[in-house]
Amino acid sequence: MDTDFSAALYGKPGSSAAPADSAFSLLERESARLERVFSDYMPGSSLSLLLGRAGDTLEGGPELMEVFRAAAEMAAASGGAFDITLHGLKGAWGLSSGDTNRIPAPEAIAEAMRGNPSFRSGPGYSAADNPPFRIIGEGRLVLLRDSAVFDLGGIAKGYTVDRLHRILDSLGHPNHIVTAGGDLRVGGSKGEKPWVVGIRHPRVPDAIAGTVTLSGPMAVSTSGDYERYFIRDGIRYHHIFDPAKGEPARPYVSVTVLASESMAADRLTKPLFILGPEKSGELLRRFGARAVWMRENPTAGDGLCHQTSPGWEGILDMPDVPPCP
Repeated sequence: MDTDFSAALYGKPGSSAAPADSAFSLLERESARLERVFSDYMPGSSLSLLLGRAGDTLEGGPELMEVFRAAAEMAAASGGAFDITLHGLKGAWGLSSGDTNRIPAPEAIAEAMRGNPSFRSGPGYSAADNPPFRIIGEGRLVLLRDSAVFDLGGIAKGYTVDRLHRILDSLGHPNHIVTAGGDLRVGGSKGEKPWVVGIRHPRVPDAIAGTVTLSGPMAVSTSGDYERYFIRDGIRYHHIFDPAKGEPARPYVSVTVLASESMAADRLTKPLFILGPEKSGELLRRFGARAVWMRENPTAGDGLCHQTSPGWEGILDMPDVPPCP
């Protein structure tokens, strides 16, 4: 899935807990197994085999079907802002792993988005009426669009973090943190203190823009324009695309989501990044989540400001990134 997974245990395990080395070995095996399911970089992965034409019925395992159901739900709820069929668009911009960055011509963008009803859609468009697939039974899906190439980068990492979290709970290690790139989930507590996790600063390498204090099992996911990008003529082009335009979404540079599970937080970050705080209220209420956005400060020559949804009082600390005016 083109990222590193890690886990840390805190405190002494109970008398019946599995040894830490055994727990970590199991996490390694499970993450490697799920890589073979979800990766769009690994030839022969389960995901890479889901290719065909409209009308084809394809087989998928239980993990794939669970993630595809969650992806379809978020696509419909976000009005198409969440889209797992942008693999070709990422390639057109040269933002795939190991690719050469480029600004594509409008014709190349249109070709990459061919058949995608979100592209240049007008008022009244409903993503729920135009899905790229339909799930039938427990382990099959029907393609509704020709040659759709699926990319689960905005949801599968969260699913995997949740899976590793549950494994640690089952092995008697309730106090832990599991991370994968910008996704993390904490379990239990850090002794007598809550977990405190950092929000990466979008413009200062190896620095944090703020912290979130977690008093119970929760998940945090952050997406930003610094993860995969290039700069040309002073403009930053990044991998979080607005499907309606086929271009990097603006003006936000980062969004952090707090939710009860990692897959929920992970699949919310990109549509919230695209929609912004003014259009995200219903989406956050539906999935019981909170979000904080960062953008360039419009009242200063440089620096960032932040905007939040309700519910961050007492747990979010961003002393060096002021609220947006």
